[in-house]
Amino acid sequence: RGYISLHGDKLSRTHGHGFATLALAEAYGMSPRGAERLESVLEAAVRRIEQSQGTEGGWEYEPRAVGAHEGSITICYAQALRAARNAGIQVSGDVIFRAEDYVKRLQKKDGTFRYQLDREDSSVALTAAGISTLNMAGRYDGQIIQNGVDAITTLLDKRGERSPKFPFYERLYLAQAFWQLTDRSLFERWFEKERLRLMADQQEDGSWTDPSYGNCYATAVNCLVLSLPAGVLPILQR
Repeated sequence: RGYISLHGDKLSRTHGHGFATLALAEAYGMSPRGAERLESVLEAAVRRIEQSQGTEGGWEYEPRAVGAHEGSITICYAQALRAARNAGIQVSGDVIFRAEDYVKRLQKKDGTFRYQLDREDSSVALTAAGISTLNMAGRYDGQIIQNGVDAITTLLDKRGERSPKFPFYERLYLAQAFWQLTDRSLFERWFEKERLRLMADQQEDGSWTDPSYGNCYATAVNCLVLSLPAGVLPILQR
């Protein structure tokens, strides 16, 4: 009950549920009175997220509680829960506490965040997602976040102009991680370059292209990033 998915979808799965729940929460929070149907569907979606939290405190690709876990679904769900709470939906504090603890344990000594607890692979994208997850739990500063930001800037300097493996995913959470910092200078330097790059890459019909996950996904992510300074959506406001 409460799981939002397309029958036969084997790609987005719980990622899709997280993004759909986030969209519902934003719509419900900005709707006039009388949005009972939105409220009931959103509450069911939130309960499904809470009930599917894994034993380690994170989530993974199945909409039920299992032993597996990974960071990319966890940020997606943490953001959806924060948006729902902001809109007035009750969210379990214990669920948030366990998710925050899980993400903290993902951080390595070099400041980056792992994909999973039992793996050592980390990246700019995963580290940005880890920082964003902590932001969703109400943590906006502290040594863990600063170490993550320092690791990101080091990795970006080393990488130069080479494209990341998951450019749209990385851009979405990198923008948010930088945006929520007390000092806005890092975001402003990054955003000015990224804005020009996105404008140059936009197609004549207004879309952006991504051969892996489709133009709809690419366009949605880039629109969210470009709209960040305008504060259109409550979840993206500082």
